[in-house]
Amino acid sequence: MFAEANIDQVGVVKAILDDFCDISGQKVNAGKSRIYFSKNVNHNRCKEISDFFNFIPTSNLRKYLGMPILHEQSSKATYNFLLNKMDARLANWKSNMLSMAARHTLVSSVLSAMSSYAMQTVPLPLSTCDEIDKRCRNLIWGSSSTNRKPHLVSWDSVCTHKEDGGLGLRKAHYQNKAFMMKLGWGMINRHDSLWVIFLREKYKAVNDIISKVEKRRCESNTWRGIRNSWEKVTDSISWRVKNGQNIYF
Repeated sequence: MFAEANIDQVGVVKAILDDFCDISGQKVNAGKSRIYFSKNVNHNRCKEISDFFNFIPTSNLRKYLGMPILHEQSSKATYNFLLNKMDARLANWKSNMLSMAARHTLVSSVLSAMSSYAMQTVPLPLSTCDEIDKRCRNLIWGSSSTNRKPHLVSWDSVCTHKEDGGLGLRKAHYQNKAFMMKLGWGMINRHDSLWVIFLREKYKAVNDIISKVEKRRCESNTWRGIRNSWEKVTDSISWRVKNGQNIYF
């Protein structure tokens, strides 16, 4: 829940919570609830609002639905949890006991898929994508931190289509780019979706059939990812007519 940091708005939020509790029969657990203030709110106002709710103030909201809630510009360290998850999974596998086919299956079905959830909403740093690819490469060739093995074929060749002699794996950066293009496509086609309405309103791209995705002074990571892939999205729809109500020849 979001609100302006003043007592009037605090009263509105409290009334909403009270109504919800009365209707549902549930109660808000103040011990498990946290309240986050922006840097522009002074200390006295923070204490006043925290005491009103009896919620503990926090400087980091941590994760929501498995993704970190970012309070500032993301960095490589922000997504270390993805690499740690991959390392934990790799520690349970004995790659030297597996055939090449088995290692390929684990990479395509498990290892490379572990980062897909995070990739769908934010552009990952290139260094993080490189580290993801590195772990996939090592598993393909049976390498580990203690047992290095030569990589007999370049990663570019491994990631080509099977029809062209590769294994059909996907580079993490290209996979991330595809997800960002999917969001851009949704900006054009899914005007009734809540996330599209929110982004178009927030970044002043409301009235256009094809949104104006431009760089903003304060932009979210999601918007930056859509903006960086926007040219490829719009190139693919230059002759998109649909029902003809908005385009005439």
